[in-house]
Amino acid sequence: MLRMFFCATALCLSSVAAMAASVSNVTTNPTSPVSLGFGDGVDVTFDYDMMGLSGRIFARPFNDGVLSSAFSASPSGIFNGTGTETVFFTIQDLGQGFQEVDQIRFQILSDDLSILFNEQFFDVDFAFGTPPAVPLPAAILMLPLALGSLGLFRRKNI
Repeated sequence: MLRMFFCATALCLSSVAAMAASVSNVTTNPTSPVSLGFGDGVDVTFDYDMMGLSGRIFARPFNDGVLSSAFSASPSGIFNGTGTETVFFTIQDLGQGFQEVDQIRFQILSDDLSILFNEQFFDVDFAFGTPPAVPLPAAILMLPLALGSLGLFRRKNI
């Protein structure tokens, strides 16, 4: 019975915290959309309101709902009250090729990382690395052949 009380209390505290602690006014430098090289940093500035809680805030790059691979990002200090913070992330070149980032996920966790107070996603548009080459349609590749068969590229002997 006592264990159930503690579980219910922890769940209740977690639910209250989820409605309370938040980030807002998210901006990035460089601004989105932009193409970047691997290792180029993105600064993320945001306002936070911990609503009487103490915790850590992590901003992480995502693409298609999945945490981006090969990222490096700021660690988190402990936040209290309200304020503005700037953190960073980048994508490293580990041979994965071109990588897009379409969202930044913010997680607000307890000091010891045991309770998730809130999770928010903000849309962005970053491209890291060189995008794959777009193949030309076969019709364009065949154009010189077609023009040659019409006699347009015949060599004339003088």
